[in-house]
Amino acid sequence: IDTASEIAEAANRALESHGLERRPEDRITAYIGHGGRALINALRNEVIAQDPGVEHRMSFEQLFASFDDHYGETTGTSSKPYPGTHEALERLRACGLRLVCVTNKDHRHAIHALEFHGLATPFELVIGGDTLPEKKPHPSVLQHVATTLGIPIERIAHIGDSATDVL
Repeated sequence: IDTASEIAEAANRALESHGLERRPEDRITAYIGHGGRALINALRNEVIAQDPGVEHRMSFEQLFASFDDHYGETTGTSSKPYPGTHEALERLRACGLRLVCVTNKDHRHAIHALEFHGLATPFELVIGGDTLPEKKPHPSVLQHVATTLGIPIERIAHIGDSATDVL
């Protein structure tokens, strides 16, 4: 699911709630891939680098909490499954493959997005960025999937849409 625009909107709403100017969507989406906490940390650092005086107006935790709340509101508003996603998942399941969704999005937001787009059913397991001690691209995430499913790691295939997935 391409959720970049919803993530950017949530981040911009968080900035606005702290009296800060919105950022261009492409500037925010450049930070996507390592989870919401990493995105907000990078965005906060960028804002402070441009205007050091704003640091006292927003702690990381305050800004992240605001982002998290807003992301709950924006999930499903402009995201779209990539073309062919529904069909591909059904074909993979029909071939007997077991499907797992691994994302750096917090688990509750991942479930919300999957359910909103009618994509939750094919997955027997959803791993969010807050599910395990590490998140992708750390190898322990796919090792956890293999162990949980009782499948040798060399029998796992990973499909993704970002540089984090490639790593």
